Amino acid sequence: MKRWNFEGVSGELKDQRFPLANEQIWIGRTSDNHIIVPEKNVSRRHAMLNLRNNECWIKDMKSKNGTFVNEQRISEVQLFPNDIVRICSSSFKIILDSPVSQSAIRPLNEAKEWKSQNPSVLPHQENGQFIEQIKHVDKGRFFLYGTALLVMGLLGFSLLQPSKTTGSKKATSGEEIGSFSIKMDPNLAKASEEEVSSWLRRAEEALQFDDVLSAIEWLQKVVAARPGHERARVLLSRCEGKAKRLIGKYEENGAREFEKLYFDKAIEEWRKAQALSYQYDPATYRKVGEKIREAETKLAQKPQ
Repeated sequence: MKRWNFEGVSGELKDQRFPLANEQIWIGRTSDNHIIVPEKNVSRRHAMLNLRNNECWIKDMKSKNGTFVNEQRISEVQLFPNDIVRICSSSFKIILDSPVSQSAIRPLNEAKEWKSQNPSVLPHQENGQFIEQIKHVDKGRFFLYGTALLVMGLLGFSLLQPSKTTGSKKATSGEEIGSFSIKMDPNLAKASEEEVSSWLRRAEEALQFDDVLSAIEWLQKVVAARPGHERARVLLSRCEGKAKRLIGKYEENGAREFEKLYFDKAIEEWRKAQALSYQYDPATYRKVGEKIREAETKLAQKPQ
């Protein structure tokens, strides 16, 4: 029987492998997904992998930034070994554990079509194998990207310098509420009261659905725009407490499953903890990542 895998090749989940064991596998930013991609631009429910009749399909769940297969934006498409799925800045490779048959290779006519549409990634078949061929990349692009990053870095450094503003509280370029770092953005300070109220309302709605990460993002915007907004500051502190409790819960659940030798379940729980700690607790994020890698090694060694 075929065993499909989803392996990170770039982004936060690089070198992490996800065996696809369920018929439906949800991919998204929040902790209620099977595969958690901890990026702000990833939708809560971004995409879904569907295993049916030994075939693997992927469906975009009307995400804001789209789902791409071999750099083609898709709504729903069948996946083949060595296909590259990109979700925002994270990319994943489709891997099949069992020997690849001809029926599992992406059809040659599709490869030819993609070859004409994609000058940088040219899929083709050679001796029955699906291969990606990367063309020469213009070195000038790297210079431009490097210059852009340098300018952004200098701009970010300038924003970190002390600044003065009027209001009920003195605002600094950066302050911390608990473990959350708030960067004062001059553009956010220009937001209207209607916009700030909308951000606060979205944060409260996210909390109703236990979407702590989304609530944190909206509350950080409110506090950055209105440093004296007491309700937003209180809610943000509560979010930190809730996030810490959830991280502890998921870590304990993962440890329990690991002791039972249920490595796949342990990985699932630890990924939830990792997604929550990504924004504000790098030490926990790294620690949980080490546990996940250990569990993945154990899972790979476990007899099928």
